[in-house]
Amino acid sequence: MRKNTLPIVLTFILVLSLGFIISSKKKEVEEPNDVLPSFTLKSTQGQEISLDDYGDKKIILNFFTSWCPYCREETKELHTLIEKRDDVDVIMINLTPWEQSLKDIDAFEKELGVTLPILLDKDGLFIQMFQIQGTPFNVFLNGDKEVKFIIPGGMDLEGLELYLNQIES
Repeated sequence: MRKNTLPIVLTFILVLSLGFIISSKKKEVEEPNDVLPSFTLKSTQGQEISLDDYGDKKIILNFFTSWCPYCREETKELHTLIEKRDDVDVIMINLTPWEQSLKDIDAFEKELGVTLPILLDKDGLFIQMFQIQGTPFNVFLNGDKEVKFIIPGGMDLEGLELYLNQIES
């Protein structure tokens, strides 16, 4: 009987240790007004794109998954927004660890006619940084790359504009 419990106890200790290590990592962005550290991610087209590539416009970081129905609706709203406003850029970031396959992201891009670059967060950097628990998830930045709003959940065009209009250029 004791031989059977040793692997269970060791597994339990390992799981607790890993949980402690993961939870003890400090988020880089604690709250609004923190400057978002620069990052570089690959796009679905293989290009490396950096936050530094964007000028001093307002930015919406849109975190999504291809299987999320709310993300699909919000993607349409984001395209309408960038056609309507020239004072904002949208960076779509796929939370790749939550995907079944990269093919699903390609299908999402084609089905919705996405014209924005889609960046791949393969390591889950932003899941940890913003403690993301679901999609869609949006982070609004001002021209200085300061986090102004962190909004979990889907947004329509009116909601997106409401937050953008509260950010000073």
